[in-house]
Amino acid sequence: LHGAEWVALGRVYEQLEEPEQAEAAYRLAIETTRETGPRADAFARLGLLLKRQARWREASDVWQQWLSSIPDCGIEPYVELAKVCEWRVKDLEQAEMWAGWALHNLRMQPVWSQDKAAMAALEHRLARIRRKRGR
Repeated sequence: LHGAEWVALGRVYEQLEEPEQAEAAYRLAIETTRETGPRADAFARLGLLLKRQARWREASDVWQQWLSSIPDCGIEPYVELAKVCEWRVKDLEQAEMWAGWALHNLRMQPVWSQDKAAMAALEHRLARIRRKRGR
């Protein structure tokens, strides 16, 4: 199978409520393809699958691997890492860093393509984290 096919198979396994098989398919998609689209989709789906299972460390590892593997991957892995750091790990410094990177990446996009709602949500998240840190 090719990367996109592994991702499709993982989705089927998720629909059948077979998370172990879905996880295996997503991991194979990541390992067997260098195509950005299917690989990014596999990272996103695997991260959320692990998150739903409260496997925070593994999900964080997937999101960090996503960031280091795919240029211009969007803000999703940054936001997910910020959430884990803020709410699960209680590392507000790291949460602020991840949220700040996500906001920075949004601001670096051309003005006409910036997601204003996402920017507002990230600004709100950063303000909350900074209040918690006493800054």
